[in-house]
Amino acid sequence: MHIISIFLLGVLMPMQETEGHTPLEEAVIKLEELRTSGSSRLISNQIYLIAQFKTNESAEAIQEIMPSLKGTLYLIAIDALGLNGSKGAIEILEDLSKNRKDLRRQRRAILALSNMGEQGLTFLRDKRLKYESDLNTKAYILEKLLEHETPNLSKHLIVAAKSKNTIYSGIGLKGIGQLKLKNGLKYLLEATKEADVQLRKTAFQSLAQYGSKRAFNTILEGLEAPINIVIQPELSAALQHAKETKEIEALIEYCYRGDNPEIIVMCVKALSVSSQYQPDFCADSLGNLLKSKDEKVRSLAIEGLVAIKPDWLKGRLIELLSYPNMQTQTDAAWGLSQIGGLPEEVENKLAKMASSSHPNARVQAIQALKWFSESEFAFSVILDGFEDELWSVQSSAIQAVVNFRRTESLPKLILMAKEERGRLRNDAIKSLINLTGEDFGPSAETWQAWFDDRGDGYSLPDADIVESMIEARAKNRHQGHTIAQGTYHGLPVPAGAVIFILDTSGSMSSSYSSSETYFQHFSSGLIDTVNALNNHNFNIILFSTGIKVWRDKLVEATEKNRDDATKWLGKQTVSGATNLYGALKAALSFEDVQTIFVMTDGNPSYGEYQLEDSILAEVARINRDRMIQIHTIVAGNAKAEFMLDLASANGGESIDLTKAKEKNIK
Repeated sequence: MHIISIFLLGVLMPMQETEGHTPLEEAVIKLEELRTSGSSRLISNQIYLIAQFKTNESAEAIQEIMPSLKGTLYLIAIDALGLNGSKGAIEILEDLSKNRKDLRRQRRAILALSNMGEQGLTFLRDKRLKYESDLNTKAYILEKLLEHETPNLSKHLIVAAKSKNTIYSGIGLKGIGQLKLKNGLKYLLEATKEADVQLRKTAFQSLAQYGSKRAFNTILEGLEAPINIVIQPELSAALQHAKETKEIEALIEYCYRGDNPEIIVMCVKALSVSSQYQPDFCADSLGNLLKSKDEKVRSLAIEGLVAIKPDWLKGRLIELLSYPNMQTQTDAAWGLSQIGGLPEEVENKLAKMASSSHPNARVQAIQALKWFSESEFAFSVILDGFEDELWSVQSSAIQAVVNFRRTESLPKLILMAKEERGRLRNDAIKSLINLTGEDFGPSAETWQAWFDDRGDGYSLPDADIVESMIEARAKNRHQGHTIAQGTYHGLPVPAGAVIFILDTSGSMSSSYSSSETYFQHFSSGLIDTVNALNNHNFNIILFSTGIKVWRDKLVEATEKNRDDATKWLGKQTVSGATNLYGALKAALSFEDVQTIFVMTDGNPSYGEYQLEDSILAEVARINRDRMIQIHTIVAGNAKAEFMLDLASANGGESIDLTKAKEKNIK
């Protein structure tokens, strides 16, 4: 007799109702049927279904079938026990976390326990961490405890930092920096001289989290050491953690006394991020750096000053529009587009730049010209941008005409909606809605018929009336027209070139609702969206500690490609940290991408850039001239405000699902 049948007789039969089977029995019988003829996906769904009973009996049912499961399905059963959450499930996971025969299964059990709240974390700290002899396993346990900010770890971290095992020591160093343990600083400083590259990198990154002028001077010394050339990007990113005046002072001093031009650029890049914490302290130094002979230094100084917006900045940027370097002129135009309130004499300079042979200059000139909303000349220059050869310039022009609020824009926008099939069509219809207050969805023919009916005497309503019309329509309809080919968590997916980024870090194995994990929920949502794609080229990027890219280029949304993508998604599992910047950088590396959707349930914890402000600055810098829209979906423990900032800074929208877990589990 099969193990499940034996289990049914021995454990479930006492629960049996007078007629038929209990729901749990039926679920286990269904699982037995699926195991002989069903797909892995159906089997995993049924395992999760059993888990949602959240009883000791259902946990035992999962335990009984586990010996017959292979590979990924066994790991899914462990995740299901974490979802079950009963006392019996916790005891089973505790036993599995001690089993050294299969490291992958053992770590999955540790991960599940770490996601089960105080009881699981306390067990890992007081029972597993204390008595575990394998240092790599101790490191993994300590890492999970740190991620969940478990109290009373200081002694464990110091012990780990002194270890000869580099993995264990690295976690100790990371914790010392994260918790700013004063008695651990000497171990951070000593580790910057270690032979192991990964350990040195961790030590420098932890020093940045620890803080102090001494820590940042040590990082700068590390950048000068030839031995650290391989970890230079990470050390550069570490500088961007400077928030206090003494820490920022170390960066400023190097800008003036340092003799390595590359490190000076890194310091200025860090200053442009730090300026938001200490604006008055940074402003004068960044202003002086505008005189630098280095183009990159000038660009980064402008970036930092635009974040501060000192009173004198507008005049300096206007002067730089005549600088004998096109990149600096472009940077100045970008800065002016962010500030607004521009004097008349700037209009001609920007108009000339709008016909430059440099595409980035054209984008930023049009962005800045939008402030001359009363000027016929500026309006004509922006309309010329509709005919540009680059979509990013066209997109800038389409968005800029809304500021002018002129009826003459409508025929141009309607024509764009007729002739284009990608992001530009999406942008054109959005501008039509924002100018008129009407919404005829994606039908350019309907827009044309409406406009023809208005006659020559039609004039646009005032902006406040348009806003009221749009708000009223949103309230009065449950689901209106969309210019997208489907939605992703309620966000329209515009036709054109789109990349979906999905978090697959370890936290995605925790429960989203009573019946599914975060990964199950969001991968299923992505599969539905992919299957609805039509007039798209698309790609998918998964991220945890590393980055997985489905295809090396965006591909057409044919039936075969959609099917291949969904099969690929169905094979993925979750583990590791949260390398958000790495995923965004990978997506932005595709030249033809126009729209990006990124979903995460956690905060950045791995990769070149982990500080939120640094990620925002780096993405904005890469995307400034490209006009790629980035939409964000945030859930779990991720910071909704940060992901909203990421979306809004890149022309996108954000969906906040951080409260969904609490709601769905009830």
